[in-house]
Amino acid sequence: MLILAAALAGAAMPADVTYDRLGRCLGSKDGSSTGGETLCYETARRAYQARVILALSSVRRHLDQEAAAALDIEQKAWISYRDARRNAMMAMLISRTGSMYAPMQEADDMTVARDRALRLEAQLHILEIES
Repeated sequence: MLILAAALAGAAMPADVTYDRLGRCLGSKDGSSTGGETLCYETARRAYQARVILALSSVRRHLDQEAAAALDIEQKAWISYRDARRNAMMAMLISRTGSMYAPMQEADDMTVARDRALRLEAQLHILEIES
């Protein structure tokens, strides 16, 4: 989707600085422990969630009432999906022992937020072609 958006706009998509920061965090001394990994993923998840909110607001400003209402329905469905996925992952991991599962859970949560943020940002990119 991002590549399509960039191609439609005739421009390269910017680097994903949140993902770059995550890589630096995981590669750092502090990110080498289980707790450090978990914190790296949590920080990235929160950054992606902030990007979701910002992109959602920006996309909404480009839409008429009907399209904005459809976006709101989609966002509510995504929140339900995100929460259901987290609950399912937690249920799966609850039977496991060991701290190594904490970063796995946080990484999964981060990926869900990242996907949503990037999708909304791509939609915004498309909407801004004619602006």
